Amino acid sequence: MISTVSGSHPTRADHGTAAAVLRAHERAFGPQRVAVWPPSLATEDFPLYGPAGLSLHGVEGIRTAYWMLGSVGPRQWADAPGDSAAAKLAALPPNHAPEFRPDPRLTVPAGITALTSAALAHLDPP
Repeated sequence: MISTVSGSHPTRADHGTAAAVLRAHERAFGPQRVAVWPPSLATEDFPLYGPAGLSLHGVEGIRTAYWMLGSVGPRQWADAPGDSAAAKLAALPPNHAPEFRPDPRLTVPAGITALTSAALAHLDPP
């Protein structure tokens, strides 16, 4: 017998917000460095910030978008098998894996740029 002891809502991005964030990231990093992440079964508490958490925060109409930040250095990227970004991403270790080793010298500035460009695109669309 299987008993469910907890669950998580799916992360469902607002399509308009996600498209604006995608365009902002393409402008900030170049389209060759931005990939569309396929749906996954990963779970987060992120859905609770949007419509799924309405009973918790009481605010209607919160639009959300979710993105993944690449965190490998150029050598690890070049050594990953595959000819496309999707193939390389599938071959690299995911977060929480013992082999996951982000390059902080590259990851922190990229994360700040990603967050800032997404916020500006959302708060002040062109």
